[in-house]
Amino acid sequence: MRCNRYTLPTIPDPNGDIPSVLGLRRHRELERRMRREKWLCWLTAGFLPRQAKAPAPPRTTAPAPQRYQHPADPAPAAAPPPRRVDTAERRRPRAARVRHAEPDPELSSRPPRLTSPRAVPTATVLLAGAVTIALLASLLAVALAGRRTDPTQASQSAATADPGPTGFAETFVTTWLGAGEDHHAQLEGLVAGPVDLAGVPSGSFQALSATALSATPLAERYWSVLVAVEQVQRVVDPDTRRASWQADGTHYYRVGVYGASGHYLATGPPGEISRPSPADAPGALVDALATPDGADARTDRVRRFLAAFLTGQGALEDSIAPGLSAAPIDPVPYAQVELRAVGYSAPPTSPETTAQATVAATTPTGNVEVLGYSLQLARRDGRWYVAGLDGAAALKPSTSHP
Repeated sequence: MRCNRYTLPTIPDPNGDIPSVLGLRRHRELERRMRREKWLCWLTAGFLPRQAKAPAPPRTTAPAPQRYQHPADPAPAAAPPPRRVDTAERRRPRAARVRHAEPDPELSSRPPRLTSPRAVPTATVLLAGAVTIALLASLLAVALAGRRTDPTQASQSAATADPGPTGFAETFVTTWLGAGEDHHAQLEGLVAGPVDLAGVPSGSFQALSATALSATPLAERYWSVLVAVEQVQRVVDPDTRRASWQADGTHYYRVGVYGASGHYLATGPPGEISRPSPADAPGALVDALATPDGADARTDRVRRFLAAFLTGQGALEDSIAPGLSAAPIDPVPYAQVELRAVGYSAPPTSPETTAQATVAATTPTGNVEVLGYSLQLARRDGRWYVAGLDGAAALKPSTSHP
């Protein structure tokens, strides 16, 4: 059997059949479609909406083409004489054979849709999202319920945070000094009625500290509060036109405060008054202080104790009474201590006495600070010891009775 030179190569089928050209095209197109579906499945993870797949038309199995049977060779005839072929005819190109492929009705012109068993349905994704949102909502509700407090506890905390009329007066006076015609909003909610600040430059004064000294009740829920303010004022140099802050000393203001339970209101602008008169001096247990006497054993004990307590120099345990304990200041704030004056409430022959001492303490940087102490001294076995220490001076016992 002779082989036709124009026959296309074929791939044998596992069943032993030889597919046609159209069968090869179907096979290759099916492979390309499966590869595209696989990649689209992994890239989109099933989020593309899927439509119902139309049923494929029944596939007809075309009968296998019959092999061409060459007829039997006839009896050999007499060979004709060889014909002489011209050179031009021999070189003339032969027309190419054009193969026409018939269209396959089973192949679609549209791109394939995602139809893979690995794709996640859209309904499943929406259900998972709804479950997640419900879980987050429940956690948020639990957190908000945990933050709720008892109304009684809230009222107690509010009462604890109430600054009172004195705290409000300190805030109001500090805000008033810094306000001006350009900063009316700073006083909103703090003072009753309109405020006229025309011609008052903003920031002319500034309060460094404000302390309420007294609150005198004038009526129900109404007080007159005295506030001491350490303030500075802005000064402009006429030559350089540069502004700077200048210390203005301590000023005293009285302001009317009305309200209760954390809700207060100033009834008007604060009024500056003169410095209040000081209170009567109490009777001190030590009448007067004098220059330290080096020959007095009590003075020597006071000097040694204060030096060890403030500078850490010397043994502090040697100066305190037996059975008591004390420790120096940590960290040590001073490098040197000088006893300037000292006085006693009893003569040297007394077993116990109160000493009032004034010392000049020098810091490691060279600054000097004056301090005062009241010490309780006791004599044991002929030696003086420190039995008590206080920064407040001791007073005489009161002889009056209520």
